[in-house]
Amino acid sequence: MPMKDLVVALELMVVMVVSVVGIVSVGML
Repeated sequence: MPMKDLVVALELMVVMVVSVVGIVSVGML
């Protein structure tokens, strides 16, 4: 697997986690 693809996959994962955490924290308020 090329290094660039790995970095892109990691960035997508981070974005997804951040958005999920944001939705959950807004829902808890």
